[in-house]
Amino acid sequence: MASQPDTISRWAEQVSDRLNPILVKETRQALKSKQFLATFAIMLFGGWLISAFVLMMIVGGNDDSPYGKYVFPFYFGLLAFTVMLVVPFGAFRSLLAERDLNTYELLNITTLSPQQIVWGKWLSAQVQTFIYFSAISPFVAFSYLLRGVDFPTLIFVLVLAMFASMMLSLLSLTFSTFARQRQAQVVLSLVLLGQLVWVMSVGISLGTYFVAEESIDFSEPEIYWGGLVIATYYIGTFVLCLQIARAQLTFESDNRSTGIRLSSSALYWLTLGWLGVGLYQAIFSGTPPGATLMIEPVYVVLSFLGVFWGAVCLFAATETDGLSRRIRSQLPKSSLLRFLAVPFLPGGGRGMLMAVLHLAALVGLAFAVGQFIHDPKWAHISKFTVGLSCYILFYAGMSAAMGRWLRKATPLFRPAQTRAFAIVMFALSWLAPNIANIFRNSRSVANPLFYLSDPINTLETLDNNLAWADEVMAALLVMGGVALLLNIHTMWRGFTEVVFLREPAADETALFPQSQLADAPTATAGILDTAATPEPSTSS
Repeated sequence: MASQPDTISRWAEQVSDRLNPILVKETRQALKSKQFLATFAIMLFGGWLISAFVLMMIVGGNDDSPYGKYVFPFYFGLLAFTVMLVVPFGAFRSLLAERDLNTYELLNITTLSPQQIVWGKWLSAQVQTFIYFSAISPFVAFSYLLRGVDFPTLIFVLVLAMFASMMLSLLSLTFSTFARQRQAQVVLSLVLLGQLVWVMSVGISLGTYFVAEESIDFSEPEIYWGGLVIATYYIGTFVLCLQIARAQLTFESDNRSTGIRLSSSALYWLTLGWLGVGLYQAIFSGTPPGATLMIEPVYVVLSFLGVFWGAVCLFAATETDGLSRRIRSQLPKSSLLRFLAVPFLPGGGRGMLMAVLHLAALVGLAFAVGQFIHDPKWAHISKFTVGLSCYILFYAGMSAAMGRWLRKATPLFRPAQTRAFAIVMFALSWLAPNIANIFRNSRSVANPLFYLSDPINTLETLDNNLAWADEVMAALLVMGGVALLLNIHTMWRGFTEVVFLREPAADETALFPQSQLADAPTATAGILDTAATPEPSTSS
């Protein structure tokens, strides 16, 4: 009969064999690195130094003083420095090191998928986070024994710090996938480092405030509702970042869009769902539908949703059209499933179709709620929603059409260049009427149509300037209709290519690198065959 140590040893070997190889490799390298040892030593020495200083204060002072609330910010600062700055930035550098040392190509030729690579890097960062938490926990417990600290709030803040570290590590890994050149790596490193320092300082301030100044009352139901909302957005954002990182590490002929589009759509409908729950709760509690308490949050949520969905539509609509043979071979056999999957498959036409369907659903829901809530102020929200949808449709549609025209002019024009050009176009169209108004003799232009390219002023006109609301709404509908007409053919072609399994057009195969990469194995085989076949002799 095997002894218990032998059984545990065999069980540990089996578990280690099933672990992600990247996790094992990165964890070994990280725990042996000088950076980890130095950070761990600084944390322990800092905690010991603070504790010794506090003990000296207790011996020479009043034992009844609440020293805990004065000591906790220092302990929490040490923890936040390691798990919100050192660990995420180390995860960022770990993936960049693969490119700098030319070892990422070795990972590509293994059986590991891009998602496994990202998971392995992220799990390695979480192992380090767990070790740092284990080291600082005794000191945090010591601050509770010194009085002045609420224990449930203390545990709550530590749990939030752990989840914040997990998200920051994944965001850092996602950032690192965009840095392919040395110049981009330097810029992204500085930007990420500044953001991590800012998040760390905000985290320390909030943690100190809730633990040492204002304890959280966990008997309030709003705490749990707020926690549920944050948890759902946390999971949705986590999945979206994971899909973006996976797509950046995947070769171009594979499906790099479906995961991102599904995750973005889930966040879109999640926002609308929570907005509906909030409206229902407000009405059920007796708040009048036209009250500012209900109107203002709806405008804020719709504005943030418009910015988010506008960015998603810009990226989706400016993709190259056509499906690679790899993606076509993975299409569902059922025509119904292909019909449902059309908006989420790669391609600019299908991305534009996804944008139109989601915006149409948003407008329909806005008018349905307006019919249910009989209040004049809610009619302005319906107009605001239509105007916002027209702006998103116009800029995404014009960007998609411009990208197609430029790719026909030169096949070297890439979707990333189209997006950069579209962002510049949007910024200029927003600034142009405001700059022109500065140089006019009058103080301001009375005609709101002059600011039609400025979404902020125009959407405010729909709510405040009732005399021009109909003219502005008609102009926005014309803009959205023009963008839709410019893309209707591409949308239909992308739809039929999936549902009816239509072969891609000749221009799609010639212009889009995604299709070219899909045919790379065949092309390579043809080159090898040509090289192996001797040329016929020209001598007689």
